[in-house]
Amino acid sequence: MRWVGLIVLLAACADKPKAPPAAPLQKPAPLEPLIAERVRVDAGAEAEATYTVKPFTFAGDPPPAAALRVEAAGEGLKVGAEPATLAALEAKLTPRREVLLSFDSETYLAQVLPLLALLDDAGAQVWLQSPDVPALAWPVTLRDEADFNAWLEETAAGKLRVVHRADGFELQTNLGKLAGGDPKGPTVPTRGGAYDLVTLQRGLDRVKQRFTEAPDVCFMPSYAMPMHDATRAIAANWISAEKVIFAGACLVYPRPAADAGAAKR
Repeated sequence: MRWVGLIVLLAACADKPKAPPAAPLQKPAPLEPLIAERVRVDAGAEAEATYTVKPFTFAGDPPPAAALRVEAAGEGLKVGAEPATLAALEAKLTPRREVLLSFDSETYLAQVLPLLALLDDAGAQVWLQSPDVPALAWPVTLRDEADFNAWLEETAAGKLRVVHRADGFELQTNLGKLAGGDPKGPTVPTRGGAYDLVTLQRGLDRVKQRFTEAPDVCFMPSYAMPMHDATRAIAANWISAEKVIFAGACLVYPRPAADAGAAKR
């Protein structure tokens, strides 16, 4: 009888339906392609509108009054109104010191890598001053390649990076690229040789509306990008002084070769 009861129990277990396998995680539906708005033009100038960007209105915060003012002109520096060296600047830096950083129109990312690495290692709170409206500035976090890779590995949906090249902006998340008018081209191409900051701002806002918990956005200018243009791109994260799209913005830079293995303080 004991064996009969065991056989009946095993048969009952065998007849019990198995739980269905867990459904695979689904990616969210892709966002609609980001298309630039057409510029209103007079009759007879329709073709010209294709190559004209809408004017962008800069918004942000006033520069911090106590910030140390640093201006880069090529590979040269001014601290306050006086020419300075990197060593002289380093002597003035203390952890968490606010620095208002500006650039002349001929300064490129490749020329300021040692400066950015110095400010990053010193733990400075960096603000980028607007090249167009000097009364405005934008706080940024500096991230070298190692820090940026660690940022990418954080488990948060919708981590957005803006790749800034000569042909425009490519908006990429950890779930894919935001498409533009040409799926094979940048998300926001240049128009008439000008960067389309209005459409870039719409793209940032669209990604944020989909991934509402994403805390920050990283901007990745190309090695030969003028820092004026890199600063203007970061400004697109600010809709007004009271409204920012992503709570934080970071500027990604490659460390100079000699400093690639340097440890931050």
